[in-house]
Amino acid sequence: MRIDSAKNKESENILPDVASDAFGTQALSRSNRRKEAHTISSGKVGASLRRTLRFMGSLFALFCFLVGLAVAADQKPPSSTVKGFQAPLQYFEAPHELQMKSFLEGAQADPGANGVIIIQNAKLQTFREDGVKEMTVKAPQCIFDSRGQTVSSAGPFQMQTSNVMVQGVGFFWKQTNSELLISNQQVTTVTGQMTNSFTP
Repeated sequence: MRIDSAKNKESENILPDVASDAFGTQALSRSNRRKEAHTISSGKVGASLRRTLRFMGSLFALFCFLVGLAVAADQKPPSSTVKGFQAPLQYFEAPHELQMKSFLEGAQADPGANGVIIIQNAKLQTFREDGVKEMTVKAPQCIFDSRGQTVSSAGPFQMQTSNVMVQGVGFFWKQTNSELLISNQQVTTVTGQMTNSFTP
């Protein structure tokens, strides 16, 4: 009987341990499942957050790109138009090196290709060695070729000297010899006193 009682006591001692182990295993399993669920949930949240951040970054980059395009479209290249154009074209040789031989001016000048300058409301003047004005040519528009050293116009013009006024359409002036060629519709008017000598 004592032996049975001891066995029964041992059995009674074993059962609580087994129950405790089983309960601990179940509790550990539930804890692990909660950790796994939390890890999965955290992973999903992290992935979702990364996708959101990437999407927001893409939107921001697109916004910056569109703003850049708008700014670039709004900006215009600086104008190269010159207001109040004035250019001494040629001076006399010594001892009159300070005296201008020809002078070109206009209300506005715009550069063209190959050294050409388009001048609006142009006025070309030539002078003598003593500074006396020799000739004045006015035109609504003319072209100054800085390389070829010429001034020309295909439109109307007016040339004035001390005693002659010439109107026409189209002229060509060469800087090297100060020669003026008139193209079409020339009308000459003599002003001042008529003399036997004529100096253009």
